[in-house]
Formats: sequence, structure tokens, C-alpha cells
Amino acid sequence: ASRCQGIPFISTLCTNMAIRNRYSTFIFTLFWSRTALRTVAFAPPRNLPCSRQGRTTARMSSTETYMETLSKAASEAMGKYIELKSTSGGGYSGGGGASTSAVMDQDGNKYFVKAAAGGADMLKAEYMGVKEMFETHTIRVPEPVAYGTHQSRAFVIFEYLDFVGSGSQFELGRQVAKLHRSFSDKGFGFHIDNTCGATPQPNGWMDNWVDFWDTHRLGQ
Repeated sequence: ASRCQGIPFISTLCTNMAIRNRYSTFIFTLFWSRTALRTVAFAPPRNLPCSRQGRTTARMSSTETYMETLSKAASEAMGKYIELKSTSGGGYSGGGGASTSAVMDQDGNKYFVKAAAGGADMLKAEYMGVKEMFETHTIRVPEPVAYGTHQSRAFVIFEYLDFVGSGSQFELGRQVAKLHRSFSDKGFGFHIDNTCGATPQPNGWMDNWVDFWDTHRLGQ
């Protein structure tokens, strides 16, 4: 994972790119600091103790606190007991009515949490899209851990990434190019609609990227 100097990863500021891959036209995630767009520094992924294939939709009991629901979701995803507590470093959200925060487990591992009232579909799509990007093993994105709901609030938990300066623009270009080589035999689209901020983005499959872009992006 990229290790950073206290500037947290934010997963919501993005550009719409027609990417022909397993999730073709899913939004490509950029990273936002307090003042400007930055490039992540590229380093080997941190090995989180969770399954990359599994995901958790946490169900809360009537007496559970928000932090208990987050802990339960992380525990089920990782296959072991996790107790999460609030910590510093959540940063700023990129829109769509979402809030961001950071939590830490009993072993000192830090996680990034994004939450939104009534945002279950939005955050589920974000979880699934980032998971698709993560599993290409091309460009460095945070490993998704779990998503779920607490009362009327939806949440998604990610690996916590920090920024470490400007990084390499050349390496960023190489990794984006590799990402674009992850093709889908369905054409251009994604198996779930998503959003960019609060703006809905339909992702129905189409045969070519020009039609997709015209219909599902310019036409929206």
C-alpha cells in the first residue's frame, strides 16, 4: 500500500473514462488531498487479513452502535474478531452527501470508512467497482473490506492508504494502460449502475465505447 504523510485516500473524486475491461466504463478513481489532486506513490499492496473474494453486508441488531456494526462487518469479512474504534485521518468526502472517517482495530491497523444516509446502492457500487480494479493488480487502489448498513446509514470499509508526495506520472500512465487491457467479452459497461458524486451513471452493456459514452455519459 502506499504509505503516506497523513493525507488520506478519498475514493469519490473521479473522472469518467470509457475503460474497456471487466468493468469497462466504471469510473476511474483518483485521489484527493486537502488542496489538490495528487498521484499516489506506488508500492506493493499491504497484506490485509481479509478475503478478497468475500464481502459482508452487515445486519445490525436494534441495540448495536454504529461502531459495533462496522466491527461486525469487518470481522465477518476478515474471518476473525475485529474491534474498531474511531481515529484521526478521515479527510474530506468528494460529494454525493457522503462523509468519510478513519477507524483503527485492536492491532493498530487503520481503515478508511465512507458513509451516507440512504446511500446503500451508491456505496455498494463503489465497493464493487473498486474491488474490480483491485483484482486487476494493475493500478494501486485500496482493498475493499466490507459494506453494510446501520439504521438509515450505509457504509463501506476500505484499506487505508496514505500519500507520499507526488509519485511517478510515468508509472501512473503505465498502470492505467495496463488497467485498460483488462477486457470484458460483454463489451463496454458494468454489471451494476453507479454514481459520480450524486449523479447517477447507468452502465448497461454496449458493443462499442462511442455508443456507450454518447448514451450513458453525454446523454445523462
